[in-house]
Amino acid sequence: MDINDIRSLVTLLLFIGFLLVVWWAYGRRRKTHFRQLGDSIFDPEEEQVHRQSVREADQ
Repeated sequence: MDINDIRSLVTLLLFIGFLLVVWWAYGRRRKTHFRQLGDSIFDPEEEQVHRQSVREADQ
């Protein structure tokens, strides 16, 4: 086994790891969680907390 075989094996393992991360991120179970996180920036309660923190920082 020479260095090129090791490089090929590492490349293959990294590619499989990448595919696993993509599969995890776009899985059905994660879709609702990520959608809630994305929509949280439009939450009125969060906007109120943000405005209050900005007012406190200005004082």
